[in-house]
Amino acid sequence: MSKAPRLACEVFGNHLNQRPVLVLIHGFLGSSHDWHRTIEHLPVNQPVLAIDLPGHGRSPLLDPNDAEARWDMAQICDAIKRTINYCGVREYWLVGYSLGARLAMQYAVRSQSQDAGLLGVMLEAGHPGLTESAERPARWHHDQAWAHRFESEPLAQVLDDWYQQGVFASLNRRQRGKLIALRAENHGPSLAMMMRQCSLAKQPDWRLHWPSDLKTHYLVGAQDDKFMALAQQLAQQSGWHCHTIAKAGHNTHQQQPRAFAARMMQILNQVE
Repeated sequence: MSKAPRLACEVFGNHLNQRPVLVLIHGFLGSSHDWHRTIEHLPVNQPVLAIDLPGHGRSPLLDPNDAEARWDMAQICDAIKRTINYCGVREYWLVGYSLGARLAMQYAVRSQSQDAGLLGVMLEAGHPGLTESAERPARWHHDQAWAHRFESEPLAQVLDDWYQQGVFASLNRRQRGKLIALRAENHGPSLAMMMRQCSLAKQPDWRLHWPSDLKTHYLVGAQDDKFMALAQQLAQQSGWHCHTIAKAGHNTHQQQPRAFAARMMQILNQVE
């Protein structure tokens, strides 16, 4: 493991070693705060560790000139592991949304055989990886273009365009405005660095490396057409357990926090 620093985090519930912990990893632009409404609907005795990714929330901003802190996905996974260990977590489930889900996949592939404490993963609208190498140049060009905008244009302006993308089609104008106001507190150059380092173009197809004995649950909003189609593929081809959350788009835990919390507890109770 590299000497990645610990990340900022929040702890909820009783002691982290009394029952399996839900380790929550937010998506791009987010923070641990994004999970608060979901956590409110969990049982009071369910321990939770919510982590801020590098350059997000209360974790340090990223310095593009720091040669040692690459903050690629492997290094971020090391920092997540260091944070989990520091908090004394013994048994846990990784729960990741979007970018957080992609990081959870890499973490699981790298750690599962060496980490008896990792009991399973819950992946919310995360892409397991591009299947065709020909798709990668176009995706890299797409992510590079957004990264350039994040580091060079007013953040509110970029966010207004960001939330016009098709994957966010289920959001209404009020919801978009609320997200833009919330995300405008971020640091544009840090976001640009994260986008480049964690681009889907650089990610392997984790389905080809997935641990066959790892409990894997995939959660998706019924109104998220792109990831609903992907969920069907994952259920048929990879045998992952897929769960649909009604009346939700890409970000199900924010749009339907009660239903998302209930589904997490249902998964936990099935395997305990």
